[in-house]
Amino acid sequence: MRTYGMSEKQQDAVWLGFHAGESINSIAKGLLLPSHHVRRYLGQTGGIRPAPLGRSSRQLSAAERDELSRGLVLASRSESSPNGWGGRIQR
Repeated sequence: MRTYGMSEKQQDAVWLGFHAGESINSIAKGLLLPSHHVRRYLGQTGGIRPAPLGRSSRQLSAAERDELSRGLVLASRSESSPNGWGGRIQR
């Protein structure tokens, strides 16, 4: 989503003003922004604030994915690993 040069604080102020019923021109004047930037920013979502982006709690973190991939690589390299997983993992 385009931000039209607005910082996160400015974006929050746009949404607060919009939901409080302020006009687009008054929001833009208060933030010292061109009114067409505010209008286009609000228009690209249809006036509904998008949900914050983030990972699902069910997904692995980057560290967990890295640890898992290293374990699989090590297990697949040794065909006869001590715990018996080497022969069970197939690429």
